[in-house]
Amino acid sequence: MTILVTGASGFVGSYVVPELISGGHRVVALVRDEAAEARVTRRLPEAQRAAVSFRRGEVTDPASLPAALEGVDAVVHLVAIARDWDGGRSLARLNTGGTRNMVDAAKAAGVRRFVHMGALAVEDREELHYASSKKRAERYVEESGLDWTVVKPSLIWGPRDGFFNILAGLVRMSPLIVPVPGDGKARFQPIAATDVARAFRLCLERPESIGQEYLIGGPTYWTYTEVVQEVCRGLG
Repeated sequence: MTILVTGASGFVGSYVVPELISGGHRVVALVRDEAAEARVTRRLPEAQRAAVSFRRGEVTDPASLPAALEGVDAVVHLVAIARDWDGGRSLARLNTGGTRNMVDAAKAAGVRRFVHMGALAVEDREELHYASSKKRAERYVEESGLDWTVVKPSLIWGPRDGFFNILAGLVRMSPLIVPVPGDGKARFQPIAATDVARAFRLCLERPESIGQEYLIGGPTYWTYTEVVQEVCRGLG
């Protein structure tokens, strides 16, 4: 199967791309520029690099997407941002608008298989800019008429992640007093990035996943305080 991966140069993409290749698939990585292409290539073992080709484009630029979809059997859509500084406009433009553009382009190109990365426990509320941008994107995918699957992971951890590494940075800056918001009892179910990548591959390979949402998390619930304590242990 030839699979177009958006967000191939990002954190989750850096795990999904090699997982798909290890499953015998060919990957077409949608990248914005040479720097993104270099990141994807650099992270792959030498033996896997021949299984990836690159096409330039951006999900916010609909005109760049038809060429990217030529000869593709399926789309894995990973592109998203977690925050912005303009009152939710960038979140809406990329997370929701970018997903709409990608879905519309896939339909126009006749690419029916579409696996989308959603997010756990999001809801469409105006004051929750990230959550609403992701929920609206999920809804658009599920109402598209494509052969869709939505994978909704919990907090993802692994090298280069955007949560545990931030905590580690806070601990390094203030090793004796680490801030804990609230009462520290908020619960998380962290999942390894390698497991998330495996979930995407299995969805693509199993027809019974079409039309399904999968909420995925790791085997253990952690409170925020426990997460901070584990990061501290990891840093010695």
